[in-house]
Amino acid sequence: MSKHINKYSYIIIVLFMIVSPTVYAKDNYDSKAIEIIIVDWPEKDNTWLSFYSFNSDVSPYMINKEPMIPLRSLAEILKYNVEYLGIEKKITICDSLKKNKLVFSLESNEVYKNDILYKMEQVPIIQNGRTYISIKYVSEFFNKYVTWRMNIDNNTLFIWVSSARLLTLDDINVENDGNFYFSQAMEDQGLGTHILKSKGQTFRGIKHGDSYDKVFMLYGEPHKKTYRNGELYELSYEAERSLHESSRLTLDFYLDKGVVVDVRK
Repeated sequence: MSKHINKYSYIIIVLFMIVSPTVYAKDNYDSKAIEIIIVDWPEKDNTWLSFYSFNSDVSPYMINKEPMIPLRSLAEILKYNVEYLGIEKKITICDSLKKNKLVFSLESNEVYKNDILYKMEQVPIIQNGRTYISIKYVSEFFNKYVTWRMNIDNNTLFIWVSSARLLTLDDINVENDGNFYFSQAMEDQGLGTHILKSKGQTFRGIKHGDSYDKVFMLYGEPHKKTYRNGELYELSYEAERSLHESSRLTLDFYLDKGVVVDVRK
């Protein structure tokens, strides 16, 4: 996965849409808002992931429990080149280096990924003169991870489009439920922290004494690495969060000679 897939300049060829009378029923989501959060690797290595919001001029919505977003907005989010072929009713999306190309037809579930035919679960549609497409399908083709979660408290649907695989709320849950986390509160210079007990394990099954390789296998590439005296000392992973949360939600593994000796949230 390239860390720099979003770093290049881009050109969007404006789409002249054909207004269709077709009407599609939206899912019965009573959310007050849908917030799209973009997560990128920073330009400078070994710093925290960059979280920022994207606001479309037209609100995304759900069809068959899948987030749909205006094509023009999607191109702006992911910085892709888009070309609309009006006569053939086809749309081409490619990355800035034109190494990967996606070609699909309006209101058809057939799509070509680099000239190989696939089927989409949700077809691109036209609503009010705008083309809507699955943000999940297109983003994942270009090596992005897309997840979403409904926030019951403020009735907002959060959608994350990330260059890195984020942890879930389960991963950072610190409740002592006897199954996953056996954790205790710890005060560290006035900051509330949770430390994994000696016989505890994380939600994905990491325990004290496990190797770096096992952490990498279960959690993937660390979002941030810290070295001490030339040796890998700390692996940090960030979790899904809204921009309204003031602090980062992280899970940190501390190593000694490549072995886990401490886990903190």
